[in-house]
Amino acid sequence: MPTQDAFGGSVLELTAKLRPQIDRLEEKIVIGQAEDVIEELNRILEQLEGAPDDDRQVAQLYFDALYVGFQALLWLGRCNELMEVADQLVKIADDTKDPLLITKSMIAKTKTYRWLGYYEKARVFILTVEDVSRRLGFQKELAESLLEKSFYANSVRLLDEVLPLRLEAVSLAKESGDETLYADCLYFLGALYVKNQQPDEADQTLKEALDLYKKTGNNRGICRVFRQIIDVIPLDQKDTRLEFLQKALSLAEESHDPVERAMVYSAAGWEWMDTDKDLSLEYFQKELSLYHELEDQVGLKDCYTEIGGYYYYHSENEKSREYHKKSLEIAEKLEDHFSASNSYLFLGNTYFDEDNFRDALDHFNQSAEQLVIPKKGKKGDLVERILWMARCLALLDDSEKAEEYFNTVVQAYTEREEWGPLANAFADMGRTFRRQRDFKRATDYLLKSIDAFHKAEDVEGLLSSYNEMVGIGFEEPNYPLAIRILDILIKMNDELDRQPTLAENYKDRAAGHFNLEAYEPAVEDYVKALNIFLALKNNDQAGRTYADLAETVLKLDRHDDALGFYAEALSISKQEKMLDLRALVYEGMADVYYATDNYKDAAKQYLKAKAAYDVGFEDGLLDLTEEELNEIGGRCYRKAASSAWLNDWDGDAVFLYKKALKAYKKVGDDLQIAEVNHRLGDVLADNSDSYQEALDCYSKALHYYETYEKEKLTEAELYEGMGNLHLELGDTRRAEMELQTALDYYYNEGEEEAVARVQEILEELE
Repeated sequence: MPTQDAFGGSVLELTAKLRPQIDRLEEKIVIGQAEDVIEELNRILEQLEGAPDDDRQVAQLYFDALYVGFQALLWLGRCNELMEVADQLVKIADDTKDPLLITKSMIAKTKTYRWLGYYEKARVFILTVEDVSRRLGFQKELAESLLEKSFYANSVRLLDEVLPLRLEAVSLAKESGDETLYADCLYFLGALYVKNQQPDEADQTLKEALDLYKKTGNNRGICRVFRQIIDVIPLDQKDTRLEFLQKALSLAEESHDPVERAMVYSAAGWEWMDTDKDLSLEYFQKELSLYHELEDQVGLKDCYTEIGGYYYYHSENEKSREYHKKSLEIAEKLEDHFSASNSYLFLGNTYFDEDNFRDALDHFNQSAEQLVIPKKGKKGDLVERILWMARCLALLDDSEKAEEYFNTVVQAYTEREEWGPLANAFADMGRTFRRQRDFKRATDYLLKSIDAFHKAEDVEGLLSSYNEMVGIGFEEPNYPLAIRILDILIKMNDELDRQPTLAENYKDRAAGHFNLEAYEPAVEDYVKALNIFLALKNNDQAGRTYADLAETVLKLDRHDDALGFYAEALSISKQEKMLDLRALVYEGMADVYYATDNYKDAAKQYLKAKAAYDVGFEDGLLDLTEEELNEIGGRCYRKAASSAWLNDWDGDAVFLYKKALKAYKKVGDDLQIAEVNHRLGDVLADNSDSYQEALDCYSKALHYYETYEKEKLTEAELYEGMGNLHLELGDTRRAEMELQTALDYYYNEGEEEAVARVQEILEELE
């Protein structure tokens, strides 16, 4: 052991020299110069080499220097070095038997285990520090221990304990006079208010923290506050959110604080998730790169979860699973059961979205098991997993088991009178059975969700469940149910003055009336919806509503009104470049012309509609598949052909029917192929040069009709037509056979006029 003489100076001189240097280092950490602190600290530690290690003052200096170094390492996120320094602090403190040093060393161990993700090990030290600090009156250390205890409580989902712990920590930190600690405690309290959706409390607390951080020049703290403020600002105030995000990014990029920089990158990734997919991923990748450099396992785990969430949000389930599995691997290594449970839950969600309910169920089950292992945490988390399992069982047609699981969920929420979660659970099961098209069970659950939402005074939940029931009304179909629920929604949204939603409700109710062939009330509701859309200057919806209105008044034979409404819709479609609406309008106007025997204009409009669909598809302006485009093409060509034929344009009719036939063959629509062959045969039968071709068309149509059991009257018409064509071609034997078959069909269907007509021809043949 070195002697004092070998050291070459007095301990008092050394203390006087190094103490101010150590104190200044703490200030430099706060202003973001942690890298410089590490370098200066090494020089201080070199000066302590050779000092008598049994001297209490030397031990104190050495401890304080190392403690500053420990804090600098925390700021720099150098997790792999923390344990070594924390162990040194514990050894020095134990040797000195100084209660304050022992307490601070245990705080260091607590923070180390937390940063490394070993929360249960951290808990042991937290409880000891809290006990010692309370007994000995160490206010600052007690504040730190309570803050750490709140982190632990949050990690194991003891959420009711977090707020009281942070409030007490704030109070103690303020009394201790340590402004940096006080600001940190305020910040974490504000962050909790943000998480708990208490904007007023969050705003006030974060502003106090911001003032203190500015006063002490703590850019890291300022950056933290800006990052939290973003989540207080409403989503629709995008410019303000981005303003604070840009401030946070600027501070993070300028600082030497990789941990805060990583967290700001995370915030940026989420902020641009909707508006700029590539930029969002770029920030998440930057965050991931930093955690790799720091060898921060907890940071990597959380970042993998974020990227998994990013890919899930953008419906890239395979990529999402890749990252959630990486997160799961780290969580299991750290024995972090809650994070592991979340990973299994997120993996289950990816399979659920792919309708792979068996694998989803397995992962939800494993998610629940991870919560049971530590026997800690919020019961609601376990209940949530059980709810997902119930939904999977329902979708796997195991309704009995699904309802057994769901009863567990109901019991848990009812016992705690948690009406909001209970209402959402009923709504989830309602949506699940709706997906199974088990509308009776779906309706029962949704009605229960409505009752629970009333108890929870949750208006948004009520609106959501009512909308689900409207959906069931249209899908079942049960239009009277849909209309009754829409009456309720219209009243609610009118009271809430939600004009856009109110317009949609009127439009949906109009559709319900339309489907019940109650066209007058349908017109009234479409007009109400239209007036709101026009007042809101929502041209898109106004144009579509004009088209719906036109289709409805056409059912009332108000042809001029229909053309007028279509003209308004057409004008808006051109103004707003709505090619899909324009195509619908052309087709609708053609229907009006057809209904008024204006076959010339009808044919032209049907072809305009087909051209508009084609252009929209080619330019990527319409959300259509090639199969859907061919179905539309078949319909437009068929209607145009019928119009042309009725206008005595037989050549055009043949050409258009053949175009329709080609389109329907591409999609394999056998029934439409039969219909078009039937009508094409009718056109060809008018021309003696195409009798044989007409026969071929009738024969093909008959084949399809027999396959699909078309009504016998249609088959009778075909047999009669084929018989007449055989007569024209001189094949009387074949004509007699076809006509006799037609006669039998007409007789069985009770068509007396047709029976007489065919009998007369057969008698002439005899």
